[in-house]
Amino acid sequence: MSQNVGATSFDAFISYRRKGGSEKAQLVKSELLQRGLSDERVFLDTHSLHEGNFEAKIRDAISQSKNVIVIISQGCFDEVRQTDYWYLEISEALRQGKNIIPVLFDDISSISRLRMPEYLEELKEKNCVTYQHEYANAAFDKLYSFLGMGTATHTPKRGCMMKYRGCMFSIMLAFIGLLVLTPIAKSVFENDVTDSTSGITAEVLEPSESPSSSSERVSRLDTDNSDRQLASTGNTEQEEDHGVAASASPKSEEYKLAWATYKGDLNKEGKPHGPGELLITKSHTIGEQDAMPGEVIKGHFENGKIRIAQIHKNNGSVITLRDITLKE
Repeated sequence: MSQNVGATSFDAFISYRRKGGSEKAQLVKSELLQRGLSDERVFLDTHSLHEGNFEAKIRDAISQSKNVIVIISQGCFDEVRQTDYWYLEISEALRQGKNIIPVLFDDISSISRLRMPEYLEELKEKNCVTYQHEYANAAFDKLYSFLGMGTATHTPKRGCMMKYRGCMFSIMLAFIGLLVLTPIAKSVFENDVTDSTSGITAEVLEPSESPSSSSERVSRLDTDNSDRQLASTGNTEQEEDHGVAASASPKSEEYKLAWATYKGDLNKEGKPHGPGELLITKSHTIGEQDAMPGEVIKGHFENGKIRIAQIHKNNGSVITLRDITLKE
């Protein structure tokens, strides 16, 4: 659909490389419309506007747009044409001083690592939104707020309400867990307790934007490392801190669920209790996370319940789980 440049102003101009970016641009527009923007005020050129002076129309459309969304996909900077309209859109938006929001797709975690023409380097200084499928709603809510539109007003799709309520409950549990676990994490680090997690790098495992300050980055890394340390240790000192009564001498056996096989310590009733791991054998939902065959959950269990653990996903990411009851 071609849009009539000059007839209206736009809340957002979506700029994308047609090779590898077309579907992503359509997705971004669709999500913005769900959050309250009108179709007429989101500029997405799908038919190239061949009529008239194309470069002039690009400049005109950008000048009438409050924000410019730049779709960053894998290999988008590799191709350079004699007349590259995508580069023209970005450079024009920079020249006009527009509010530019890069949206990173295809597992691109940082725009600063990408190679691009020197005259576009300023793009690396902009606040980005990182898209990951499992956190899509959070990413698009953040994008909406970066557009200066306030809080998104979209309504959850039918069938998702219970999932959103579950998310709120999980957030409350996570907050309570953080208050309880922080003193333990501090004690662990002060006593120089180290294990295989000591080589963890500063890569952020969940979608995030570039921190606004170095102190925020340090804070997030401390929390990340604390979660890993707690998920990988199962000593009796931690159980005593949580008031967990150690059941006679726990035994180490294999324990099978319909969707996973557990290897690790069991209590007197034969339920997972202590350090162990679950090998996922059948697709299953754990809390708010979808576990797929071949993925592994490693951490600390308590009377058939995940106390704190990490699920190692097939795509290489790692997600922390807390206080989740294992269902048959």
